[in-house]
Amino acid sequence: MEPTQHPRSPWYWDRVDLFDGVDEAARDLFLRHSTRCTFRKGQSIFSEDDDANEVFYLAEGMARIYGLSPNGEVTIYWYCVAGELFGAGGITGSFKQAVNGQAISKSTVYAMLRPTFEQMIKLNSQLAYNALKLMGGRLRLACDAVSDMRSERTSSRVAKALLRLAHNCGIPTDGGIRLDAPITHQEVANFVGASRQTVSVILGEFEERGFIAHRSRQIVIVAPAEMHAYGNAEALP
Repeated sequence: MEPTQHPRSPWYWDRVDLFDGVDEAARDLFLRHSTRCTFRKGQSIFSEDDDANEVFYLAEGMARIYGLSPNGEVTIYWYCVAGELFGAGGITGSFKQAVNGQAISKSTVYAMLRPTFEQMIKLNSQLAYNALKLMGGRLRLACDAVSDMRSERTSSRVAKALLRLAHNCGIPTDGGIRLDAPITHQEVANFVGASRQTVSVILGEFEERGFIAHRSRQIVIVAPAEMHAYGNAEALP
């Protein structure tokens, strides 16, 4: 599925498939040297403080990467979609995972030992480039999150979060862009650093403005251009 385009979307919102431009033989070699795992919805893929001795490739499904505070509060860092690499903290030299990975739909994941992955990217420059681009994009997303938390109103953060999700996992329909992911109001709140009650109020306001609609318990972005303008406005209209 091609990513849904939005006005002036940053390059690092784009989905980066690990095998973009990689020949079939190299892809098959990668998968043969990995362990194929299937996870049900809600199942943990890895946890904080697990050994960072593997990297993961999401072949099917969707996963969320998140952190837990000492008092149990959840912060969602990003959602992984099919084709993406994740859990790659060990490549930077970390001995333990610093985040958690969880399947939010039935998912097929290929796990590869870190030394094997390092050999793979040494042998294939396109694979190395894709991994570097993906990790560079996530670094930019992390920088944006810190900046937005300090300077943006909550409603702007919610608007940008929904647009980013639509960019990565949106399905164009006659009535707008449907978020093809089981994402609740609570998860949106965890994504933008706000309470569920606040996010529910904001989503209600967005619906009144005609930005979004709720259909079959999924969010549909009806007016992405207007939501983009709203999310980037310096003051409430």
